[in-house]
Amino acid sequence: MAQYAIARVAKLKTTNAIKAVSNHNHRHGKTENANENEANKILLGSTNALNDWQQRIDADGIQIRNKNTVRALEVLLTVSPSIGKAMLKNEKALNTWIDDEMRFLKKEYGSKNVVNAILHLDETTPHIHAVVVPEFENKLNAKHFTGGKKAMADFQTRHFENFSPMLKKPLSRGKKFSKAKHESMAELYNKKNGPVNFQQLTEKAIFFETENATLRSENETLKTRNKELLSKNIELADRERMAADPTLKSAEQIESARIKEMAEKANAEAVKKLSRMEKAKARATPVSQIQGSRMAAPKPAAPSFSR
Repeated sequence: MAQYAIARVAKLKTTNAIKAVSNHNHRHGKTENANENEANKILLGSTNALNDWQQRIDADGIQIRNKNTVRALEVLLTVSPSIGKAMLKNEKALNTWIDDEMRFLKKEYGSKNVVNAILHLDETTPHIHAVVVPEFENKLNAKHFTGGKKAMADFQTRHFENFSPMLKKPLSRGKKFSKAKHESMAELYNKKNGPVNFQQLTEKAIFFETENATLRSENETLKTRNKELLSKNIELADRERMAADPTLKSAEQIESARIKEMAEKANAEAVKKLSRMEKAKARATPVSQIQGSRMAAPKPAAPSFSR
């Protein structure tokens, strides 16, 4: 039976998605089917992938083009279970595999862009989770790295060709453009152990959390912009006042003129409102006339019921 080298890439479209991945990868919380007695190993970065990502963004001022820009890529690297179990018993093979995978990541995405990587040894098969900043020409550009089907097929080929001879021998690249369906980790767990609660890591949970954070951020941006526009409007109005009245020289005089103008405007509005109220009152029918008409109205005849 063929044994495969496996590489999967997922797009992380928001910083909340990066945070959720970081929490899962670094076991900030209970993880189903993970052996708590086995220690995982950080290969690169810290226990907070989001912080590592942000530091890379800030270091070179990488541009995030818009709110729909993919923020990061998560790369999962592993092998078929039987090979994985064998590597756990052979330290040299395991270390060679780790070195090969880290070399591949840095060559594929650039050393500076691979910001976080962790080796998981607490599950059945050893695997590496890496968080990558998809930077190209100082902009976030995930499409440059993921492309279409052919681009990802070439990616899989490069991944396999990267391995040292001792690993190439037992491993296969896998069939190109295979129609085999990719199963998520949740689906694999469900097959093995029955339904598992993956609520915290579902795409829907991440989506709503992300949308909420995005709206909050946009709201704060609008508030800031509103303040800037208000300040600009006041500045322009002050210039107009000074142009209209050359006697206005000091900030106190301008402020006094502004307050006077606002008071006059408020007074004018109050006069208009009072006028509208007076007109509405004049059009209204007096209550006494309404009551009199009701009293003068004839009483309806009592209904008669024939036998």
